[in-house]
Amino acid sequence: MTVHRLPPVFVDAAGWIAVVRRGDAVAWLGKLPTAGLGRAHTSDYVVAEAFSFIQRNHRREAALRFLEAVESGKFILHPSDADLLDRAMAEAREHSFQRELSLVDWTSALLMRDHGIQHILTTDRGFAQLGFNVLP
Repeated sequence: MTVHRLPPVFVDAAGWIAVVRRGDAVAWLGKLPTAGLGRAHTSDYVVAEAFSFIQRNHRREAALRFLEAVESGKFILHPSDADLLDRAMAEAREHSFQRELSLVDWTSALLMRDHGIQHILTTDRGFAQLGFNVLP
C-alpha cells in the first residue's frame, strides 16, 4: 500500500493575518488536508510578528484567538536560534531583489529550505523570487 503524504505548508505572518481576518484560525488548520496540503509550519518570529500586527490593527479578541491557534498544537512551531538569525542576516546582505524581504521573511525562507517545504501561505509575493510556491 502506497501512502501519499500531503506537502507541508509554511504560514507566514501575512498568511496568519489573512486567516484571522477570515475567522477561526484553529478551524482553518483542520481544513488543510481538504485543500491538498499537509501539516502547517511556522516560526516563533512569525508568531511574534503576526500577533503584534493583529493586536495593533484588530480587536484584542482577534489577537487572543490567534494565540489559541498557536497553542492548539495543530501545526509545527519552529523555534529560532542565534544561528538562524545570523544566517538570515547574511542572506539579507547578500541578495537584492525587486521585492525585498524582511529579516523575518529571510528566517522563514531558511526554515523552509532546511525542512524541505515548498509551499507558503502568504500575501507577500517576495517568496516567489526564491522559488517557493506562494499560495493565495
